[in-house]
Amino acid sequence: MFLLTIIGYILLGFVMILAAMIFIPYHYQAVAENLGHSQMKGSVSWLFGGIRMEFIKYPKRKAETTLIILGLTKKFQERPDSKKEDQKKFGIASKNNAKKNLHTDSVKDSISAQKRHQNEFGIRQFLRTDVLKKILASLRKIARHILPDQLIVNAKIGFSDPMYTGFLSVLLTQGYLWYDRFDIAVELVFGQEMLEGRFFIGGRIWLPYLLSVIIGLLVTKPIRNIMLTNLKIKFKGGSPYVG
Repeated sequence: MFLLTIIGYILLGFVMILAAMIFIPYHYQAVAENLGHSQMKGSVSWLFGGIRMEFIKYPKRKAETTLIILGLTKKFQERPDSKKEDQKKFGIASKNNAKKNLHTDSVKDSISAQKRHQNEFGIRQFLRTDVLKKILASLRKIARHILPDQLIVNAKIGFSDPMYTGFLSVLLTQGYLWYDRFDIAVELVFGQEMLEGRFFIGGRIWLPYLLSVIIGLLVTKPIRNIMLTNLKIKFKGGSPYVG
C-alpha cells in the first residue's frame, strides 16, 4: 500500500510538470545593436523567468550560451577549432573505410533507388491543391500566433546606390498599416551605405494553441487520407504506386 502511494505521488508530480510545460507560455526576446560596435542577444524563458536560456554574440568573439535554472547558472561556449578537428577525424575515418565500402555500393544503389521512389510518391501526395490549402491555412495560424507582441526598431539605413534606398522607402510606406502598432522609426540615408541602430523583438508562444492547430491539420480529410493510405501500404507492403 505504501509503495502504491509513492508511485501515485510520482505519477501526480509527473502529470503536474507535464501540464506546466504545456500550459505555461514560453517567452522569447531578441536584441541586436550596431552603435559603434555590434552585438546580438537572445533569450527564451519559461516558468515566469525561473528557467531561461540566453544567447549572446559579440564581434570577433565566440558565441556564449547561458542556462539559468532557478538562479543556478551554467555557461556554454563554442569549442575552439572544433570544426577543424572534426574535419581531420572525418578525413582519417574516410580513408580507413573507403575499401570497406566498395563492395556495398551496388546494394546501397538499389536501396537508395527504392527510397527515392517512395519519397517521390510521398512528396506528390502533399503537392495536391486541397492538401496545400490546409497546410498553408495552418501555417498562417501559427505565424499569427508567434508574431511578436513588441517590436522596436530605431535605425539609420542607407545604400550607396540611391535606387535601393528608394525601393526600401516604398516597402516601408506600403507596410505601414502592418507595423503601425509597433515602435518603428527608420531614417533613410541616400547616397551613403549605412546600417546603424537598435532592434528589439519580444513575444510568447503558447503550446496548447500550437498543438490544437497541428492536431486540427492532421484530422482534416486530405491529411487523414494520406496518413491512412501510408498505413495501409506499410502493413500490406509492396510498391506505393497508386494508379
